Amino acid sequence: MKKLVSILIAALLLVSALPVSGALAEGESVTLSVLAPYFSSYDPADTPVQKEYIKKLSEQLGYDVTLEYTFFGWAAEYQEKLNIAVNAADLPWDIIGLQGLSGSDGTFQGGATNVNSLGKKGYFVNLKDYDTPNLDRLLAECGQLVDYMYDEDGNIYFSPMFSENQGGTCNPSGGIVIDKTVFDENNIAYPTTPEALLEAARQLKEIYPDSYPFLNRDTGAGGIWSNINEKVFPCHRWVLGFNGTEYTVDGTTQAFRDAVSYVNKIYEDGLIAPDYAAWDQDMIKAQLNSGKSFIFLNQYLDGGSKLSDVPGVEGHEYINISYALAMNNGGWWALRGAMTKYSANTWGMTAINAQSKHVKEAVAVLDATLSDEIHNLLALGFEGQSWDYDADGNKVFIGEYLTASGDKPEEDSKMALGVSVNGLVMSGLFPAFGVTNTNGLGESTYIGFLMPDGTVEYANPYTFASEHWTYENMEPENSVDVSLPSITAEEREYVAEVTDPLYTYMSESFAKFVTGEMDIDDDATWQAYLDECNTYDIEGICAIYNKYIEGKQMYNK
Repeated sequence: MKKLVSILIAALLLVSALPVSGALAEGESVTLSVLAPYFSSYDPADTPVQKEYIKKLSEQLGYDVTLEYTFFGWAAEYQEKLNIAVNAADLPWDIIGLQGLSGSDGTFQGGATNVNSLGKKGYFVNLKDYDTPNLDRLLAECGQLVDYMYDEDGNIYFSPMFSENQGGTCNPSGGIVIDKTVFDENNIAYPTTPEALLEAARQLKEIYPDSYPFLNRDTGAGGIWSNINEKVFPCHRWVLGFNGTEYTVDGTTQAFRDAVSYVNKIYEDGLIAPDYAAWDQDMIKAQLNSGKSFIFLNQYLDGGSKLSDVPGVEGHEYINISYALAMNNGGWWALRGAMTKYSANTWGMTAINAQSKHVKEAVAVLDATLSDEIHNLLALGFEGQSWDYDADGNKVFIGEYLTASGDKPEEDSKMALGVSVNGLVMSGLFPAFGVTNTNGLGESTYIGFLMPDGTVEYANPYTFASEHWTYENMEPENSVDVSLPSITAEEREYVAEVTDPLYTYMSESFAKFVTGEMDIDDDATWQAYLDECNTYDIEGICAIYNKYIEGKQMYNK
């Protein structure tokens, strides 16, 4: 999936909060140079949306704005030329899109950490020192998921790429899916709890002895973990997570032990192929189509009766049971951060050059770009022409703009218009690309969702998620927030030194727990596992992050 990257370079000097509006008087003008990656076979700056974007910028800011673009080819060319400019301390642009950026020492670091590090060295403006109401609002809407974008002092030197979530960042059409037709034919109740799911699988195994009721979409020994336990049990394998009070390593918690014990039962009872860890995608697809598996882990639905990349059994209907399982088991860890109105990522970052002669104007352009009006324009185009609101109040593409395929004007109406192929992405200053959760499926796409009481509700997945998968409906205290705050370079080095071998040991142990080589239900074995984990200074790395608990949600200026 193509992703547009946009980043802001911000000012170097630490100043008191400086307003970004009113830098120029009405009737004046400013020309800003912009560096952006180049995806398409045509000039995105010449599209109807981009032209309207410049007009809206000038209207909002009260002075004329002209953007002069420099486009580098996507991926290798873009990264190479940007790195050369950074390492030579020669950045000629006012506004800079960043991705794949290496450090000034020539080593690759990437992401928020590196951009913030270069910001402290004087490359980029600290946006915390400027009045940026739209940026602040979006960061706040993302909740604690954006904590890692700040440095250890709470400064931020870039704007991330935002996505507006109409139903959450988790894909509501993914998760645990059952073959409803088979369940109905055998009068087996739809499982609404983990225990009921296990019992249903055992019944199916008895009815179909040559079957493997569970089928895992992902390959490898650990793939089953994320596809069942993270969607049912309040833990996230062995990574660091915030439990609402402190940072812990999930792989040492009782929730982790319970979840692994559950997977072990699936394996020991012959409910999944004994060599599942060695299966490749072709084998998985063949098994799905064979009609000898009935519970699919992390399958994505296409409409109400098929799975995304494989047809499944002809004439069979499949329903998603993840919501019921989560609701009846205390909440799903991923929902701690998934159900924010907006999500942010560092696939695309926009920074402001600290050496720019027009810092205030560049910051003002950045912030205006993140306004609702311009966001809708860049991401969706023109209301009533390319998008509109559906009956549920969600923004949807309409008419010929519902689908997209190519990257040429004659092949793709969205690209020709200058909007995102994927939808509600706030891409900074450029035509929007990237993965997002908008209703690009169209209003006709409905999926059956199992409710906690055992009934089935048919709904558009994004509408369903916006109504049901919310903080109010879940129990976030039983979930784990896996977002991490920024720490110092020295702390990062030590955490990596500890966690790399720790996670390797935990991963190897997980595979042994599943197969029974190590008995997860034996207290002595479990204690020996914990003792070995603690030799990797878990206490020390958790203490590092716990220093920054008070700094969570540092987006509040």
